[in-house]
Amino acid sequence: METIKKQTNGQPPTWPTVPEFARLAPQGADTLHYAGAPRQYRFDGEVGKFFVGSREFDSITAQIFARRFVYEERWGRPVQTWLDLAFIDQDDTVSVLALKKESAVNLHELFVQLDQLGADWKACEVMLLPVLREVRHGEDDIESYYVTDWYEYSFVTESRYESVKALEQFDWVLSGEAMSTATEIR
Repeated sequence: METIKKQTNGQPPTWPTVPEFARLAPQGADTLHYAGAPRQYRFDGEVGKFFVGSREFDSITAQIFARRFVYEERWGRPVQTWLDLAFIDQDDTVSVLALKKESAVNLHELFVQLDQLGADWKACEVMLLPVLREVRHGEDDIESYYVTDWYEYSFVTESRYESVKALEQFDWVLSGEAMSTATEIR
């Protein structure tokens, strides 16, 4: 039996050949991957990168299917408003990302624009990118940080849209999050 060890250098593992008895049914073009809990993305505003564990990404492609605003303390940060996004990522995997402050506002503005167009935001695939911000506190004192913003969006196929609609009973799971009351927007 072949044993696969976790890579510690940030590279994905080399996948083994799956024995016939362990194979899942063949998957169609719009098959979504969900292992009982979503893939956990995080955004680091100091370096301007998205992370899943030790893997880093310069951008994320996301078909957002659920969102909620939460006002609470999280991960040792003070009480504030968070925008949680549940989405299908570029690997067709059910995922989550929590954003705050300007990043949350940027994404909320996209939802407002789509609503004004009369478009269902769940039918869009959005590219999320880090954007550098600089705040001047004096002549020589400049604070630099990154925020998340959307770069572009496109509409998905109807079959993809229908496959995501099946996730409407999504259970929110954010690593390290205490149970809270949240306002989910469908």
